[in-house]
Amino acid sequence: MFKGETILDYLKSNHECIRSDCNGNKSCGKCLVKVTPELTITESDKRFLHPSRLKEGYRLACCHPFEGYYDIEIISESDGIVNSQIYLAQHADYEHRDSYSVAIDIGTTTVVVMIMKVDGTAVSYSDTFFNPQRSYGSDVITRIHAACNGSLNMLHKLIIDSIETSILKIIKKHGLPKQLFESIVISGNTTMMYLLLGKDPIALGTYPFEIDDQQSFLFNIVDCFKNLSFFSGVLYIVPYASAFIGGDVVSGIVACGIDHSNENMMLIDLGTNGEMIVGNRDKLISVSTAVGPAFEGGNIECGMPSIKGAIASIEVVKGNMSYNTIGNTKAAGICGSGLIQIIDHFINMNIMDETGYLANNNDRFYIDEERNIYVSQKDIRQVQLAKAALQTGVKTLLENGFFNPMEISKVFIAGGFGSSIDARYLASLGVIPESILEKCHTINNASLSGAVYLALTNDFDRFMRLRNK
Repeated sequence: MFKGETILDYLKSNHECIRSDCNGNKSCGKCLVKVTPELTITESDKRFLHPSRLKEGYRLACCHPFEGYYDIEIISESDGIVNSQIYLAQHADYEHRDSYSVAIDIGTTTVVVMIMKVDGTAVSYSDTFFNPQRSYGSDVITRIHAACNGSLNMLHKLIIDSIETSILKIIKKHGLPKQLFESIVISGNTTMMYLLLGKDPIALGTYPFEIDDQQSFLFNIVDCFKNLSFFSGVLYIVPYASAFIGGDVVSGIVACGIDHSNENMMLIDLGTNGEMIVGNRDKLISVSTAVGPAFEGGNIECGMPSIKGAIASIEVVKGNMSYNTIGNTKAAGICGSGLIQIIDHFINMNIMDETGYLANNNDRFYIDEERNIYVSQKDIRQVQLAKAALQTGVKTLLENGFFNPMEISKVFIAGGFGSSIDARYLASLGVIPESILEKCHTINNASLSGAVYLALTNDFDRFMRLRNK
């Protein structure tokens, strides 16, 4: 059946989770596999893979036809995912019950499932894994395109199956009583929610980017998750406000308490999309920008998410650059926070000029030559595009008379990338103005935090009021 199709096509058809930022277009170099018997080396293999890796048998799954009878090893990053942290600006006031609820954040890159005991003890169990839809692209636009070209049912099935598997795995691992499970809350950007519900997302990717205003956000759990019929409560989908202001942003507003604040606050959620919100209990203004996946490791030649082994920070001593990795393990690539710091140091060390050109017409600069980790000229251009999108969004909110930066009391920087970045580097590169630097607080997963709040309190009206605000 799959003869003539690529190894990547074969793996995707068998629901194997393999990273493919470009959805098989031979332009990202991320769909890494090790195949026995060893395959011939293509020009694309040579372009993206170090000679030492080629010698060890590594190849790109999108560059080789599937001929059958292969032993295929998928090179996965999933063992290194760092667990999310919850942030709630206000204490969640709720009725203590002898039961369990589930909060889920579906990110474009990673998915977090958290089961909480709703009895006031703060006992929780969590599981974090890469979004299996990454096989169809690293960003929402690529996935919308894939969905509109015949892969919608597969994208829907992948996320449903992975969530069911995660919940059942946690229950089995910790011996939790199924009869005590109540509700499920799911938060994420609008595209992720459309794919979760099996809705055609074509309107989200084409002008005028309209959403279904009649969409319900309350469901019977079994209508979406056939294998979770033992839950007694309902499924809450955190409501999205527009095609690009999703439920993850609404959750973040609640988690930071902006909608209950008398003071002006700002939330900058850094991910594949860059959402910014500024306001208070009476007025909220939001902007969404197409940052792209660069800050989450996508479209970066040695890029990777903020997981163990990622270069996350840089130090320069007497002109020599050294790095630190997440988990203090051997370097496997560069995540967003490391990339921002590297670019900043490139400018200060005259490795790169102010326009972004590497010195001496080099096409790359090695951070660790032995491990073949470098930043290329192409990577720098990707960062410039991402930076421009973020900078434009922040300036739109702060320099057009909506709010005076001096009147903002707190700035929350959230997201998998945002939680690990030092805000000083964002200011140094001009992403945020120096005037708000001292007000910045980095938090982790604002989307999951808001979902946790809803799972504990069942205060769905608060979220719906925000959607309609």
